[in-house]
Amino acid sequence: ATAQSLEGLSFQKKLKLAKVGDEDAQIAVAKHYEVGSKVKRSRLEAAKWYRLAMDQGNVEAQLRLGRLVHQGGDGLKQDLVMAAQLYQAAAELGSIEAQNWLGYCFQHGIGVEANDERAVEWYRQSADGGFAPAQSNLGLMYLMGRGTERSLLRAFEYFQKSAAQGDSW
Repeated sequence: ATAQSLEGLSFQKKLKLAKVGDEDAQIAVAKHYEVGSKVKRSRLEAAKWYRLAMDQGNVEAQLRLGRLVHQGGDGLKQDLVMAAQLYQAAAELGSIEAQNWLGYCFQHGIGVEANDERAVEWYRQSADGGFAPAQSNLGLMYLMGRGTERSLLRAFEYFQKSAAQGDSW
């Protein structure tokens, strides 16, 4: 099943597909649990379903599991080292959102040793992939001269790219 073909299905039907190993259904079920839509909210249950999809090589599931363990709460233990590892794995597989989060981890020392140069590298990959929040983050790094030479022009260019996509920051 594809994410598109799952849209009209009931939660129970998605759950049935997820249980037989359909990774799109596993992500759909995880999202239901993550936000509490048609089912009692449970980050723990969401994490379980994201992990099953991730184990099949699903990059979106890897990113989403990273976000959950980054935030923790609702019975799910916060694990910043695990979050950074999940972001890194998804980033290396080309997830531009994960690249941005990995940059954020390096900028702020979340689950990894703080390293502005590495933050800039990951923000740049994500920004060049067209991810607006990463364009803002990279603009800030140029504005402050963190991990790269200070350049108001480069900062402005990245802020402009981000704004052109409707990023409110």
